[in-house]
Amino acid sequence: MKVLVIGSSVVDEIHQNNIVEIKAGGVFYNVCGLLLNPHHNLEIDLITNFDEELSFYFNPIYNQVNFIKIDENRFMPNVKLYVHKDKEREEFYDGFSQSLTIPENINYNAYDGIFINMITGVDISSEILVEIRNTYEGKIYLDLHSLSRGFDQSNNRVFRTINDTDKWLNNVDVVQCNQNELKTLYKSVDQKEIIEKILSTNTKYLVITKGEKGAELYSTNYFLNEETVKFSTISNSVGCGDIFGAVFFSSYISTNNIEFSLREGVRISSNFTQFKNVYEFLDKGIDLV
Repeated sequence: MKVLVIGSSVVDEIHQNNIVEIKAGGVFYNVCGLLLNPHHNLEIDLITNFDEELSFYFNPIYNQVNFIKIDENRFMPNVKLYVHKDKEREEFYDGFSQSLTIPENINYNAYDGIFINMITGVDISSEILVEIRNTYEGKIYLDLHSLSRGFDQSNNRVFRTINDTDKWLNNVDVVQCNQNELKTLYKSVDQKEIIEKILSTNTKYLVITKGEKGAELYSTNYFLNEETVKFSTISNSVGCGDIFGAVFFSSYISTNNIEFSLREGVRISSNFTQFKNVYEFLDKGIDLV
């Protein structure tokens, strides 16, 4: 099995419970999630940005993948994340990256799946996505992430309605978002109406992550709900949605079983919250439950 991952690398400065931690972030967590796929050995190709001065945060994981394109020595954003227990986290960018450089003449059909995470919101354009879809016959996964957020005057990422929503949705098979990101796809306050509009496009599956409550999956034919594994404490939540998406997608393209994939994504991302760092998680996390 072979997967192409497209998304930005960032450095997260995480503020939580009066503690500040600096960690690798962005598409880094997707790669970690893909490395956990227990069903088939996955070959991972990665298109991302990279700053050699910050490579020590990323190399233990990135050394396990193939770089088909690195925007080397490009400024890597520092993202200040203020994580709250009872509301959406706040994001402030120190600097901002440009769109990723996508190599010409990629044989997209050499891949069993293409995973795109809009970490910064400008990782690729909708026009690039259309070009990929026009040449690629396989499954494309899109995590909305910061595509749903603009900037205010303080460089705080704030939710706003996405431009070209239909262009994005008509060129992917699976869309992932959380409940707040869902509201940015169309100008409507009615969740049911938004979901119906999404499923009237070429998107086959909509996955809504709900934090500690698990995830929901919608298609034109059915609805699935998977509750998270219950633990008494949570050591870490940043990157949980990225782990979920990668595990879900790799399981889906490996097994073609959407219900199993949702369950596996929730299970393993729930386990992830029990570990202080990703390396402990990769060593032990898949066997927790």
